[in-house]
Amino acid sequence: MEQFEFIGWVPCVNGHLDFGLTKVGIKGGFTDHTCKDKNVIEANFSCAPQPDSHHRRILLQSKVNWRDTEAFDKDRGHFRVTVTAEVAKSNSMDERSLKGNILIYPLGAEPRELALRKKMNIFDLSHKIKNNTEQLENFNRLDKVVKGNESINHFDCGYFSCSIAFEIQANGITKLNYNNPDFSPCEDTRFLVARQAFYYLKYAIHSHNHHTTEEDSLTTITPVYSRSPQDMQEAGLRLICQLKRELTGIKRTQNIDKKTHTTSDVTGIIAYIESLIASLEQSNVISKDVRERELKRFKSVKASFAAQTEKIRGAFTDKEMIKSKSKVWIGFLIVSLWGFLNFTFKANLQNKILLTSNTIYLSLILAVVFFIAVYKAILTYYESGLKPESNQELYFTSKATIASKIVIPLIFVALLSYAI
Repeated sequence: MEQFEFIGWVPCVNGHLDFGLTKVGIKGGFTDHTCKDKNVIEANFSCAPQPDSHHRRILLQSKVNWRDTEAFDKDRGHFRVTVTAEVAKSNSMDERSLKGNILIYPLGAEPRELALRKKMNIFDLSHKIKNNTEQLENFNRLDKVVKGNESINHFDCGYFSCSIAFEIQANGITKLNYNNPDFSPCEDTRFLVARQAFYYLKYAIHSHNHHTTEEDSLTTITPVYSRSPQDMQEAGLRLICQLKRELTGIKRTQNIDKKTHTTSDVTGIIAYIESLIASLEQSNVISKDVRERELKRFKSVKASFAAQTEKIRGAFTDKEMIKSKSKVWIGFLIVSLWGFLNFTFKANLQNKILLTSNTIYLSLILAVVFFIAVYKAILTYYESGLKPESNQELYFTSKATIASKIVIPLIFVALLSYAI
């Protein structure tokens, strides 16, 4: 594509996307599963006599609910999206790109009457292609409508329609450009619509393996301000930094929660980044020097995450060990007290005490509170010993403290032996 306004990347770890698997990925509500579209149109057919040829034509169409606020009525945010595209015919795997057009307009622009909607060329041609009726001829006619060269009949011109040309290279690098350059003078609106078009294309090709469905902004588009090498390289770095931002967010969350988060596979995201860097350099978006610099940095990122993970796992192991030790001490204390009381106060009629039920309940409550307090104290004692400062404090422990830690246990053992 000679001219393009935005650039993005469809995640592709192995370096070659399989466009033969393209299908509708966003239908109804993307994250709102209560909104569905059961009548999507998908056609992915060969342009050659061989049905499994890589030279293919692709048609996608679905209703999409992009409503993201309750401030507007429920019919706002519903759009119709249609994609027509062709896989380039080439013996080179690197040259098998997907080029096409994507058309977006609000559902309100369609006639309310079903009979009129069926007569719209955007539907009539789509259904003919889906039903294998003169596919190539009808595809070419539909592509002119999607591209904006021909108007949509029975369309309410009070609504906007937007057509965007795109090229998705085999390595995932994606370029987008408006077919109607005067669509909107507002940069924010142009970016927003192009971004939604990119998401639609991305999820038609890519299935998310290392992040949740709601994290669809893991990779998005960025503007290309000019075709100069410097501006292209800056755009490429912005794509890389999108994934850097995700990794930083995960690292901070793990530091706060003190546990690893399986919702985002850090190793998988780093693999994405390394593949993205290779794709950007292959497509002459970034230089070889920048590629080497970024790959070297991500080796350090890997090491940092590995250290953090090991620290979190070590802390978890330490906590479990402390709990186990504390429970052992509580068990030992209970047995010791029982033995001391049992052998000190011999069971005979003169020593028996008549206890009321309230006294029994109160005694049990006090015992439970006592042992919980002791358990917490033992936990605190062991946890304080794991702090880095505790190693330094060992060097400043007084002789009296050391002596007391030896004498007190000996006195306790002596009393216990005497009682038994």
